[in-house]
Amino acid sequence: MPRHPPSDSAKDDALIAVETRFGTIAFGAKNIVDFPHGLIGLSQWHRFGLSPIPDKRMGQFMILQSLEDLGLSFLVLPLQPGPTTIAREDIEEACATISVSASEADFFTVITLRKSDSGGIAVSANLRAPIIVDAKSRIARQCLLSNPRYPIRHPL
Repeated sequence: MPRHPPSDSAKDDALIAVETRFGTIAFGAKNIVDFPHGLIGLSQWHRFGLSPIPDKRMGQFMILQSLEDLGLSFLVLPLQPGPTTIAREDIEEACATISVSASEADFFTVITLRKSDSGGIAVSANLRAPIIVDAKSRIARQCLLSNPRYPIRHPL
């Protein structure tokens, strides 16, 4: 689960309640992240709330909710770098792009749900463009990894 820095100012207590597709979620300073460059292909939106989904059936999934366009949100999943996901050296390279140490960052992958050929739901993770969040500053960036071995649609 992502780290959250301790609160030390009165403004940290202010909450923004947003009606999401998963119900009302309150976002405060501890779970708001800023993307100075936006997400890949969505550079016009910079401020997002990041929160666990209140429905226990959603397990580890989280919502990345735009606070500028309330109709824009993504399912994300905390990512543990390692041999079955993204190699440590590739994570280190991506962290260097936002000048944060991998030990001080949280990692997420964007999840896609689509209808499968069999009529069910296919769930995949974008391992090629993880989201890296500086756990202290709450500054985030979606990084396109230079290593082409990571799929955009890694089946879950």
